[in-house]
Amino acid sequence: MKKHYWFPLVVLFLCSCQSHLQQLVEEAPLISVQVPMGGGDTLILSKSPTNIVSLAPNFTEIIYLLGAEDRLAARSVTTTFPEKVYELPEVNGYPFPEIEDLRSYKPEVVLVSPEVKAQYDFPDSLPIYSSLTDNLEQLYASIRSLGVLTEHTEKATSLVDSL
Repeated sequence: MKKHYWFPLVVLFLCSCQSHLQQLVEEAPLISVQVPMGGGDTLILSKSPTNIVSLAPNFTEIIYLLGAEDRLAARSVTTTFPEKVYELPEVNGYPFPEIEDLRSYKPEVVLVSPEVKAQYDFPDSLPIYSSLTDNLEQLYASIRSLGVLTEHTEKATSLVDSL
């Protein structure tokens, strides 16, 4: 009868590999937020942003309707509604955003209109969310997407259902 001295070595090797793989998985950054932007584009962030700069008045209003205004760090100078928006600092965002001004608020994402996104080449270091709101279907999709972005999906669904 042969003795298998190699068996404990194989078991030890497999255990050490599993430990290493588990460590890699635990240390790897997780992609936890995937936000559809329409047209097949998706914004991928490592976490839901808590520091948002909005250069699009319509998106700012949606953020307020979702009850996520505490995530807004600054707003466009053209945003005038709701009244509480005047408590936020202003950023010049139209027609050409001032990048250094934007960066001073340390945004985790910047909300912009498709027109501004098309006209201006934003640096890769600034994650950009943009979607059309030209018709009701696009508006509803934008509300749902901003709900995902701000972790207010139930409120977004409720808001769309009420419209």
